[in-house]
Amino acid sequence: GGLRAVVWTDFIQTFIMFGAMLLTVIKGTVDIGGLGVVIQRNRDSGRLEFP
Repeated sequence: GGLRAVVWTDFIQTFIMFGAMLLTVIKGTVDIGGLGVVIQRNRDSGRLEFP
């Protein structure tokens, strides 16, 4: 137990949370039609500008 167990638990939880966030973004991108659609929608709405 102790601090070492807490640090390991936090590390594992952080890894799982970042993995879940990444999978959510990937699934959302695929469901909407791909990265090209995401970029186009953001460009059309004024949220994304390329120089």
